[in-house]
Amino acid sequence: MKKALCMIALAALVLPGCKKIELSGEFTYTGCVTTKSADTKGLFDGQDSILILEYTPSGLAVTHLNAAINCAFEMTGLNCDAFLEGNVLHYWVTLPEGPVANCTCVLGQLGSTVSGLEFGKEYTLDYRCEFTHLEPIKFTYGIGFLRRIDVNRVARIQHIVVTE
Repeated sequence: MKKALCMIALAALVLPGCKKIELSGEFTYTGCVTTKSADTKGLFDGQDSILILEYTPSGLAVTHLNAAINCAFEMTGLNCDAFLEGNVLHYWVTLPEGPVANCTCVLGQLGSTVSGLEFGKEYTLDYRCEFTHLEPIKFTYGIGFLRRIDVNRVARIQHIVVTE
């Protein structure tokens, strides 16, 4: 109980400028397309991983094709949190706390639509998805905006090895 209260107090101090925004579309994801042992070096060399950002009348569509995720998602599901901190849009896909598996899979696709962004405003995207944290991506939200990002080129990939 004390730990939970400390975490809430810390969040209140650290995130006062954050604004939780809505996912106007449900966060969805597919199953594994490919699976490897977590200790395999180079995760999925040669596998194209693409992040697509696109203006829609409902908001910013965020779609990640071929995202590397710990296989435990099949038991735990995935969380998606989107929030603004000034002009920084944080979009984080994570596993809930719980068991982790000693394997990694590539999901065919994951994503949602983020509403509440201001038309014509410049934002910086902070995108994290399990093992991948992208370098900051600047964009201006507006009609006609479409950007395809090669995740393998702009990612700081964290190789996580689970031991039993």
